[in-house]
Amino acid sequence: GGAPLELWAKIARASAHAACWPAALESSAAALASLPGAGPDLDVLSLEAPSDVPEMTPAAWFWTAVALEVRGSALAALADPPSQGAAVALSVRREALLHVVQAARCAAFVNKSDLCESACRVAWNASLPFTSKPLLRAALIRPLGMAVEALNKVGAADKAFQVRLNCLYVEALAGAKRWGEAVAACDAAGRAVKPRGLLRPLLGWKAACLAMLGRNVNAEMTKVKEHPAETQAYAWSVLAHHSAARYDQVAAHKSALAAVEDAGWLKAVALAGYAEWLLSSSDDKEAAEEVLLAAADALLEFDTGNLDNDGSDEDETDAAKKSGNPGGGRGSSFRRVFSRSFSRAASMDGGRLTEDGAGGGAGTGGASGGSAGAGPVTAPDPNRVPEELGSTHLERLARIYVMACQAASTAADQYDYMLAAHHNFMRLLTQALHSAAHTRYVNERDAYHADVAAAAAGGKEPPPERELPKPHAVLPETLVGWGTWQLTSELFSALRVDARRGSVTALSRELLQQPELTMSYLDLLVSCLRSRGLHCHVLGLIQLQRILARAVLQDEGMYTAASLGLVSALDDLALSAEAGALEGELGDVSIIRPEEEAQAKEQADLAELVRSAAAKLETARPRSALAVGRLSFLAG
Repeated sequence: GGAPLELWAKIARASAHAACWPAALESSAAALASLPGAGPDLDVLSLEAPSDVPEMTPAAWFWTAVALEVRGSALAALADPPSQGAAVALSVRREALLHVVQAARCAAFVNKSDLCESACRVAWNASLPFTSKPLLRAALIRPLGMAVEALNKVGAADKAFQVRLNCLYVEALAGAKRWGEAVAACDAAGRAVKPRGLLRPLLGWKAACLAMLGRNVNAEMTKVKEHPAETQAYAWSVLAHHSAARYDQVAAHKSALAAVEDAGWLKAVALAGYAEWLLSSSDDKEAAEEVLLAAADALLEFDTGNLDNDGSDEDETDAAKKSGNPGGGRGSSFRRVFSRSFSRAASMDGGRLTEDGAGGGAGTGGASGGSAGAGPVTAPDPNRVPEELGSTHLERLARIYVMACQAASTAADQYDYMLAAHHNFMRLLTQALHSAAHTRYVNERDAYHADVAAAAAGGKEPPPERELPKPHAVLPETLVGWGTWQLTSELFSALRVDARRGSVTALSRELLQQPELTMSYLDLLVSCLRSRGLHCHVLGLIQLQRILARAVLQDEGMYTAASLGLVSALDDLALSAEAGALEGELGDVSIIRPEEEAQAKEQADLAELVRSAAAKLETARPRSALAVGRLSFLAG
C-alpha cells in the first residue's frame, strides 16, 4: 500500500486524463495488484469494510479508489456496441459499473466525498444503457444500492445529482416489483438529502410504491406535510394516479387540492390534474368543465395583461427620446417583462437588465455569447408567487382550455375554448420571440457601447456606428402569414441565448418540463381546429411545434414531422407553391440515415438479447417464481 500503489494510481489517472485507455487499464491493474495482501485470495470488488484488509491505511484506500475509478472509466469508454454487439457491450459496461461502484465505496471508507461523487457519476453513465428494459434495470439493483449507500453516507456537493442517483436506484427496484425496498430507499435518501425542495421526485416514487404495496398509506403520506406545498400536491397526485380504488383516487386528489389551497398558481395545476382524471375515468364532463374553469380562473389571477405599459404610445415615445435610447418606444414597452429572470444565481446578477433596460455590468456579452458564461440555469421555484404568466403558466393555461374543449357540452362553448387555447399558445410563442429579440438587441447594444468605451480609454477613434437589430420580433400580421414565416438559424440561436439568460418567457426545458405533453396537446388542438374549419389558426400552432421540436426537444425527427404537418396545412389552404418550397427545404425525408439504421439495429439486438436471457432464466428455474431483482441475466 505504499509508493507502488500511489505511483501506479497516479499513472493510471494521468493516462485517463489523456484518454489513453489501454495504458489506463494496464496501470490501474498494476495498482490493484500492489495492494497489501493482494493475491489470488483477495477480491478487491468484494471488500465491504476497511476491516476486511486491516493493514490498509487511509491513503491506501484513497489510491485504491482512484485506481478503481480509472479502471471503470476506461472500461466504459471501451464499450462499443456497433463493433462488439449488444451483449458484449453490456457486459463491459457492467464490469465498469462494478469497478466504479467499488471505487465509491472505498472513497466513502475515508470520507472522500468528492471522489465518491466522481465515481458515482461514472456509474450513472455506465448504467444508462441498462434503463431501457425492466430486466436490464434489474441488473442495476445491487451495484446501484452500493453506490447510493456510499454517496448518502458522505454526501455530495451536487445534491440534485444525489437525488437523481437515488431515483435511478428506486426505479430499478420498482422495475423488479420490490416495492417495500423501494419505499425504504426513498426514506433513506430523504434522510441523507437535507434541502427538502429537491426531494420532489423521490416523494413521487415513494407515493407510487406505497400505492402498489396495497397497504393503508395514510400514515406514511402524512409525513409529506413537512415538505413545500407543490411537493405535497405532486406526491398526492402520483398516489391518485397509481391507486386502484376509485375512493382512494378521489381522496388523494382532494388532499392534493388541500395542500395548495392558499396558492392559486399551484391550485390550478392540481385542479387540472383532477379534471384530467375525471375526463379519463368517468363520463361526468360537466364536473370536469367546472373544475377546468376554476383552474383557469386561478391562473388568470396572476395575468398582468398584455406586454404594453399603461401609458400611451406618445408617452413611451417621449420617454424614449428623453433617455436617448436608439430602440425607440416599442422596446421600452417590453422591458418590464423581459427584465425579469427566474434564475437567482449570483453569476446571473451581472447580466440582468435594470428597469431602464441598461445592462447590469460585465455579465452582458455579444449577441452570440449572451450569458453563456453564467453557468447552468436552474428551474424556477414553483413555490414562489409568480409576478406574471410566464411560459410555464401560459402553457398550462392553454392545456387547460384544450381539455375544456373536450369537456364542453355545447358547440359554442367548444368553439370558445378552442380559441382561448389558441390564444394562449400564440401568447407563449410570441412572448418567447419578442423576449429573444430583445435579448439579442441588448447584447449587441452593450457590446457596441463596450467597444466605444474601450476605444475612448485607449485614445483611439470610436468604431463606426452599427445597425442594431430591432428590440422586438417582426411577426406576421395575419394568421395566414404564419404559414410562410421562416425559421432561421439566427432565430434559434437567439432563443437559446434567451433561455440561458433565464427569461420567464423563454422556451426551454427548465420552463416547459414536459415538452412531449405540450406537443401532444398542440396536436389535439390542431385537429379540433381543423374539424371546425379553422385551418388558418393551425399555422401558428404548427410553427410553435417546430420550434419546440428543435429548440426544446432537440429532436430533428419531430421537427421534420411538424414541418410535414405544416406542408399539409398549407395544402389545405391551396398554398401549393409555399407547401412545395417548404417540402423542398426538408429534402427527401424517406431516406434512412446510416446512424438511424445503426440505432435501429442496436435496439433490435438488445430486444433479442433480453428475450433470450429471459428464456434461459425461465428454463433454469421452472419450479419457482423468477426473482428478477436477484438474478443477473449476464451470468446466464
